[in-house]
Amino acid sequence: MRVVLFDLDDTLFDHQHCSLAGLIAVQKTYAGRINGSIDDLESAYRMLLEQWHEKVLDGSISIDEARVERFRSLFSGGQTVATDAESRAVARCYRAAYVAACRPVPGAIELLQRVRAERPIGVVTNHVVAEQVKKIANIGVGPFVDELVVSEEVGVAQTRCESLRSCVIATWGYTWRSRYDR
Repeated sequence: MRVVLFDLDDTLFDHQHCSLAGLIAVQKTYAGRINGSIDDLESAYRMLLEQWHEKVLDGSISIDEARVERFRSLFSGGQTVATDAESRAVARCYRAAYVAACRPVPGAIELLQRVRAERPIGVVTNHVVAEQVKKIANIGVGPFVDELVVSEEVGVAQTRCESLRSCVIATWGYTWRSRYDR
C-alpha cells in the first residue's frame, strides 16, 4: 500500500495567511510603537520566527514564551526595551488574530478529497504535536489524515531526513527519496 505524504504548514494549513493577519493586527493595535511597512514587519518577524522556532523544537522554550520573545525583540530597539507585560500583550494580540484567520491553503481540501479516494494520507510536519493537531482540527482536514508524524515525536527537525525516514518506515513500512538526500 502506498501513502501520499504532505507537509502541514503552507501546504495544507495557510500559515502565511494567519501570520500576516496576526502581524496586521499588531501593526494596527500598536501603530505608535512599530515603524515600517507590513512587509518590513513580516520580514523581521520571519527571521525571529526561525531563530526562536529552533529553541521550541529543541525543548528549551515553550511556544508561548518564544512568541513573547519574538515580540520583545521587535518592540525593542535603540534606547527602548519592551517590557514583559507589553511583550505578552502584543503576543496575545498576534495570536488572537492568527487563530481567527485559520484556514486551509486554497484548494487543499479538494486535493485531499481526491487523493484520499485512492490512497492513505500522511502528514509529516516540523513542530510541536499539540500545535499541529490543533491546526489540523481548525482547518477541517482531520478526516483525511491517516497518520501524523511530527518532529517533536521523532526528536528531530523535518529537514533531518534520515530520522524522519526511520519514522515513516516504522509507520508505513517503506521509504522515499527527497530533496534532502545527498
